[in-house]
Amino acid sequence: MKPHLPQRSSSHQLESWSKARFGMAVPSEWVVRWIDHDDYGIDARIELFESGETTGFEFALQLKSTATTRSPHFTTIKRQTLNYWASLNLPVLVILADQATDTLWYEWSHLLPFDEHSSRATRRITFVKSWNKGTPAELYKEAQAHRFARELHRHLPLKVAALGLSFYGEDSGPLFVALRTALRGLPDIQVVHSEPEDVPYISVTSADDAVRVRLTGDHSRSLTWGHPNEYSTTAAAADIVTAIAFAVGECGAEDLGGQLLERAVPDSMMLIAAGRLSDAMAVLTRRNSWIAVELIKKTYAVENHPHGPEALVV
Repeated sequence: MKPHLPQRSSSHQLESWSKARFGMAVPSEWVVRWIDHDDYGIDARIELFESGETTGFEFALQLKSTATTRSPHFTTIKRQTLNYWASLNLPVLVILADQATDTLWYEWSHLLPFDEHSSRATRRITFVKSWNKGTPAELYKEAQAHRFARELHRHLPLKVAALGLSFYGEDSGPLFVALRTALRGLPDIQVVHSEPEDVPYISVTSADDAVRVRLTGDHSRSLTWGHPNEYSTTAAAADIVTAIAFAVGECGAEDLGGQLLERAVPDSMMLIAAGRLSDAMAVLTRRNSWIAVELIKKTYAVENHPHGPEALVV
């Protein structure tokens, strides 16, 4: 009679396969340091090398695996884990290794779309990117962009790329002229009309349904106007400047963010309606800016203004 011996579970086999599959996919000069103890949502740290030399760039990895193909490809992450990832200085790459198709699917946690259900205990991540021969170069650039975005004050002046041909069905030209006018005279801002090769930079992309503002290495901010015909291009440009201000200010360039807010406040309506009024007041107050008084006039000083009390919460 054959004796009973320990057996290796299918889940352990799948985990080993996924690690090996990832190890084969990344460049051989990259260093993958697997974390075998309690990881709180991090399975490895990957240090990036180029031409045999260290670059100082790293990212963290959360590796999921499945033995059966699902469409769409997705995984579920606990809210506590998402909060932990957001607190890290490293970007977190989430990978789903599909053994049935021998495919790696991936998404960056910091680039996930806006979460409309942030109060829920978990979040579903749907994967749309599959690994190909160009993926390592893409990951390298994003890890670099994430680092530079969090030390933005060291990488000024900052280019603002005005991209897109239409704005709510109309020519985007007048909008971008207004944007250039709003940003004129700021020594740390340079408006360009093509996507720069080097990071960091801000992209302002107009479309028929929204304008998307994104600092490379950070998440995108989508701006929409319910009735754009009721807005002047000056007001819309001021709203875009507001979005740029918060993007750079939250990434360490608060002085530049404050300068941008001072430009945006007189004409921006979205600042007041988007729930960022108290944040703007805090930045402007720290700068001893007289523009803070303008915000109070537009809100608190207006009888029964719905956002009036926010102007005094600093």
